[in-house]
Amino acid sequence: MNIITRDFGEIEINEEDIITFTQPVIGFDDYKKFVILHDEDTPKQIAWIQSVEEAGLCFIVVDPFTTVSDYKFNYPESVKQYLGDGEYEVWLIMVVSDDVKKSTVNLKSPILVNPGNRTAMQLILEEDYPIRYPLFEKKGDK
Repeated sequence: MNIITRDFGEIEINEEDIITFTQPVIGFDDYKKFVILHDEDTPKQIAWIQSVEEAGLCFIVVDPFTTVSDYKFNYPESVKQYLGDGEYEVWLIMVVSDDVKKSTVNLKSPILVNPGNRTAMQLILEEDYPIRYPLFEKKGDK
């Protein structure tokens, strides 16, 4: 099937690649169907979670375990209720600034994806993590 995307124009996807959010991304309750896209010119730890239902709705995400060295949290039992059993992918929503070096990620509310059954959810962590964590170190800043 073909979809219109915010950043890649019209692309073809396989219906079996669609993930369904069993718990929505905060503020986007009406959108449940998304696909994870990768750009061949971008490192694999960065992806786009693109809505299948709304072309303008897309989240740039990053793999926390390759970008934030000490990021750890416990999954509440409720996660299995929404995503089922399996290994989960974890993604952080990135806010890309005009000055890319000022971009941040949301450590407080990661996106969890169960690739086995193609379900996803946004989780609000109990751990004390910031919503706007600088993605790049600020070397030489005072």
